[in-house]
Amino acid sequence: MSILKDAIGWIGSFIFAFSLMGMISAHATSQFTDYDKIKHAFIDIMQVQLERHIEQVTEEQILEEIQLPPGAEYLEIDRPEAIYQLLLETCEGKNNVEIPMDVAGGFGYGDPLPLVIDCNDFKANATSGETAIRYLTGIVAESIFDDFYYKEYDCSFLECVQKGDMFVMLSAKGNEFMNNITILMFVGTGVGAAMIIISYDEWGERLKAFGWPMTLSGLSYFVISVFKNLITERIPAIMGIQQPITELTAVVDMVMKPMMDSLLIVLVVGVALLAGGYIVEYYMEKSSREPRIIIQQ
Repeated sequence: MSILKDAIGWIGSFIFAFSLMGMISAHATSQFTDYDKIKHAFIDIMQVQLERHIEQVTEEQILEEIQLPPGAEYLEIDRPEAIYQLLLETCEGKNNVEIPMDVAGGFGYGDPLPLVIDCNDFKANATSGETAIRYLTGIVAESIFDDFYYKEYDCSFLECVQKGDMFVMLSAKGNEFMNNITILMFVGTGVGAAMIIISYDEWGERLKAFGWPMTLSGLSYFVISVFKNLITERIPAIMGIQQPITELTAVVDMVMKPMMDSLLIVLVVGVALLAGGYIVEYYMEKSSREPRIIIQQ
């Protein structure tokens, strides 16, 4: 019976540790791939790339891509101001303007998408060339993101990953999959915890049985911390960039910080349970060794 209970305890500890790590990882991933959070990160990065693209194209390319009536008098101004003035002129007396622009394809981000501008909203948010570019790139980035995030895949999540289509991990399908995995791992954590409780009779042993897997799982906090620094420092170096990439650092922080915070909590709780388990065992052993005085009547 003792051997069976020990086996249940070891198996329970493994299930508990594995499920706990899986739950933390899946939950952190599902939080990052939540529509609002990943959209914010995606648009920030995409806007920077689009703005850099606009800075690099020629004035002739701007007119060719936007396909607006020639406005040579505006081309003597800087590019953002030229676009701002051209759009103001096009919006004159109109509520909406559809620009026949290859939004995604023109900037190298996939298939063409229509770009419809609310003129009233544009005038309210764009007051200069710089703010106009920020406004336009925001609309473009949001259109590209929605098309990307809600893309219909002809395969299941695992099938897509096996095919090498890793972008599915950042889609609505990937977010749904990670939410389901979080629930599954939560159930597994509960099953492992129940196996630990029923396999040990003393609370000191139970506390240690919970403490060890939690402490070992929590130690991965330091591994992920090193890995995070390697990503943010080495990737720019490999690309030949001397300074850290702000956008990359922000995304890495958004992905890893929730996971690291959870692992740190697990580590602290695990150490506390271990300490509590050994303290309980110490006092129970001490109390069992104390001589008892039996009074005979």
